[in-house]
Amino acid sequence: MKAGSRVRSLSDGQLGHVVEAEGGGLAVRLDRKAETRIVPFRAKEWVPDVETRLQPMQLARITYDADKALRSALGEYGLPEWPSLPEPQRIAWSRGLPEGANEIRHALRAAILKVLA
Repeated sequence: MKAGSRVRSLSDGQLGHVVEAEGGGLAVRLDRKAETRIVPFRAKEWVPDVETRLQPMQLARITYDADKALRSALGEYGLPEWPSLPEPQRIAWSRGLPEGANEIRHALRAAILKVLA
């Protein structure tokens, strides 16, 4: 792998670009608008981004944004935007809805995953 290559995480589907790390070696700059985050490059964890189907974190963002829109329509305002969510919350969304989600929210998520996954 060389600096400048676009890569995807095998563990959670995140995208990034290979960069030269401070002090030598390689690192990955994650593709995020809200923050700059650089993580170590480990060849077994990152692969060239050639996949065209949606990855778990992409599906999580879509289901989160749809759920947020539904909740806003039902009068729940002030929910954070996806890039503002802490990493553990984004990872949790890739695994499913939070506890206490009602039937409508579950049905919406299931419909999205049926079409896109």
